[in-house]
Amino acid sequence: MDHPAFAEAGSGAGIEVWTIEQFEPVPIEKKMYGKFFNGDSYIVLKTTGEDTLSYDAHFWLGSNTTQDKKGSAAIWTITLDDMLGGRAVHHREVQGHESSQFLGYFQPAIRYLEGGNESGFNNVETNAGAEKRLLRLSGCDNMRIEEVPAEATSLTKDHCFILEVDHDIFVLMPEGAKATQRRKIISVANTLRDDYHNGRATIEIIGKLTVK
Repeated sequence: MDHPAFAEAGSGAGIEVWTIEQFEPVPIEKKMYGKFFNGDSYIVLKTTGEDTLSYDAHFWLGSNTTQDKKGSAAIWTITLDDMLGGRAVHHREVQGHESSQFLGYFQPAIRYLEGGNESGFNNVETNAGAEKRLLRLSGCDNMRIEEVPAEATSLTKDHCFILEVDHDIFVLMPEGAKATQRRKIISVANTLRDDYHNGRATIEIIGKLTVK
């Protein structure tokens, strides 16, 4: 069976993303592309080409997603493929173990968020600020951003971090962090400032953080 959420899917080159709500695929806003709630499941369609289009259909499963969301994502991915004439290559993506192809869609890095659509997904405010949040950047070429407990024990010597306190963004660069992470973390901080704080956050770089 077809689904109206897929009516325009794959009509041109680019990325399209749907989340699963109440067993149904629901398109998300482009400003949320690359940001995945760990309590949800998603469908991501990558369309490439001009005259002849090709498709990669990924269903992504968060670490805390439910069985009904997992099953719905898999089933609706098959439906999406059927609507595209059976030409899509299917991919299963699991949080923290995504393929390099999938991670490459979202630059400067994929971001994991706590919660899911039953806990306020549709009410996320992009300019709300964060009371206190610590984000860890991991990976080399294709990187991931994951929220970790905002406490000193979360810091490690081989990862870069971003600490958000209201509308202040602190970039933490331990001495052991790789050069590629140091470069990427600045881009991530700028993206957070522009997308989540409407450009009004201040960024402070702490480049000589020592972690024992």
